[in-house]
Amino acid sequence: MLKKVLIFIIVAFFFPCKGVFSQTQPVPKWRISVGFGQYSAKIGLPDFSAIHPGFLLGASYRYNNNARHQLRQQFNMTGIYHAHFQTAIQLYTELQYEWHINDRFFLAPFGFGGGYLASFADMPGFEWDGTQYVNESFPLRNNFLVSLGPTLGFKPAWSRAGYPVSLLFGYRMQIQGIIVQTTVPMVVYSSWQLSAAISF
Repeated sequence: MLKKVLIFIIVAFFFPCKGVFSQTQPVPKWRISVGFGQYSAKIGLPDFSAIHPGFLLGASYRYNNNARHQLRQQFNMTGIYHAHFQTAIQLYTELQYEWHINDRFFLAPFGFGGGYLASFADMPGFEWDGTQYVNESFPLRNNFLVSLGPTLGFKPAWSRAGYPVSLLFGYRMQIQGIIVQTTVPMVVYSSWQLSAAISF
């Protein structure tokens, strides 16, 4: 049974056949997106008890030639603001499997990746200069980032003319290290992300 499933996945990704797994029109390789999100510093579902906004730019590249089952690499640049804690810039990438359910809806059930995060603290910071602690203004900390979560896409009817337009709704759980080495070793963010994208 497992062998048959693996064979189906390989054929679906890399050897599209006529009919349900292919389209007569060429499938765009690239998709560029821009959007915003709510980034809550918590595990689980994000909430709106406090607004922690983020803005994101993304680029997605399709590896294979299958219109229905797509293997994609997503590249993201995100800026987030968490009042009284940090302003952060995220640069990361994700590997995604994308299933195009029909001509309107597609789903990436699981994206996983990581990258770099630059954190500018929005709180008092102190650094030991050899003799005493000195105050830092917006100290920069270089951190790693791990990101995972699903994305749901919708293609409106009016997007079929010219370059295809998509609306993307995503959830991400992101692990950020290290803020304060002894007291805050890692921070977990849960976010909703809403983006508009164009393919070409």
